[in-house]
Amino acid sequence: MLVIAFNHARFVEQCLDSCFAQTLPARVLVIDDASPDGTADVVAAYSSRTGRELTLVRHPVNRGLGPSLAEGLAMVETEFLAYLAADDWIEPERCAVQVAALRAGGPGCALSYSDVFRADEDGTPIPGVLSTGMGAAWQPDAEDLFAALIEDNWIPAPSVMVRTDALRR
Repeated sequence: MLVIAFNHARFVEQCLDSCFAQTLPARVLVIDDASPDGTADVVAAYSSRTGRELTLVRHPVNRGLGPSLAEGLAMVETEFLAYLAADDWIEPERCAVQVAALRAGGPGCALSYSDVFRADEDGTPIPGVLSTGMGAAWQPDAEDLFAALIEDNWIPAPSVMVRTDALRR
């Protein structure tokens, strides 16, 4: 799991708990993008207190999401990669289900994704799932899925798992 954090001190422990609760164990890499709210300190304290092993990268200056994701991708040594913002959390079976789907799809299958539950900034669940409000865009009737994605990206970023080598290519 690649976790990108910026000003997520109040959420990051829930995110990390969900990463470590996976039924298929996952390595956890946290990149804190110079959060002024002490997010990196919360992550370090969490690891120390729980004994859970993770890698923490602290940026001295904010670089932005794109460069942080690229840095994380360069550090990943696993076959598959999932990215989360540190204010997201995941269900316990997520990694196991997505790895199985990617393996079943074979080497030509580059990514797996799902619908997502939503919550407000206080963590209160919002009824329904994201796809509920997306209509036909959620399941486009298109032969060229890449073109359909360019027109209307329906894939929720927090739900994506990718084949690392495919993303690098």
